[in-house]
Amino acid sequence: MRRRSPLDSPSDDRYDEGSRAGVPSMRSEEAIRDRIAALEAEYDSHDPPSSAFEDEAEVAILRAIEELEWVLEEYEGEAFTT
Repeated sequence: MRRRSPLDSPSDDRYDEGSRAGVPSMRSEEAIRDRIAALEAEYDSHDPPSSAFEDEAEVAILRAIEELEWVLEEYEGEAFTT
């Protein structure tokens, strides 16, 4: 089982015991959009960054947002599975 990242949501169960070799399960489009909103709020809470750690956290948050937005674009028009 994978270690949780600070960027994981509190209910992040993508890597539960039942998943195939740690492969994340798909989430609904709504869940992905909610996660993007949560990450944007987290990003805003560190703006402007007051330490090197917060600066690094902002970069990680932006990457996570970018990846989630890519998923939405990649699967646009296709049904999401949960």
